[in-house]
Amino acid sequence: MNTQEIQEQLRDNQEVLMSHAERIGSLEKKGTGMRPVPPPDYSRDFAEIKQSLEELVKAATPAKQAEELTSIVNSLLAKMPEKIKTVIEYRLTGASKPVLLSGACALLVLIGSVSLNISLWRENGRLETGDTKLNLLRQKYPAISEWADSAYVHLDDSLWKKRDVDDDNQRSQVQQKERRGQPGRRRKSLLGR
Repeated sequence: MNTQEIQEQLRDNQEVLMSHAERIGSLEKKGTGMRPVPPPDYSRDFAEIKQSLEELVKAATPAKQAEELTSIVNSLLAKMPEKIKTVIEYRLTGASKPVLLSGACALLVLIGSVSLNISLWRENGRLETGDTKLNLLRQKYPAISEWADSAYVHLDDSLWKKRDVDDDNQRSQVQQKERRGQPGRRRKSLLGR
């Protein structure tokens, strides 16, 4: 903006202010001819409001309020019984049922697996002691252990049949010898089988 434009705006603003001043002056001249209206007297109303507020303040002091409250509380406490009967109901809601059921199932599975593991651990201990005893017998009586190992080796069917026939023959021989009166030979034959 140029300085000329600024000066023109200032002149316009001054003219507007001058016109406002003339209007205000003319209104004041018109208003002087009128009789002034006295303001209403509110002193009585203010006195009544002041008096009622003072009564409220006197009635509502903190000490009086505290006394009233304590008397109300004491009367309520006197009316209350010392023991209150209550009934507690346990209910499973829709959200807690699956959680509790799955927890119970997991607990049962855990108990079952722990008991199975304990029984297998005990059985394994028994088998280890049996294995130790068998090793001691093998060291002490190698001939008997060799016979036991050969008797329980898995053989094909033809050898089993042959062995069964041999066992039958030995039994019949043992029975014949017993009839003849040789019981000592029977013990040896049973061990030598």
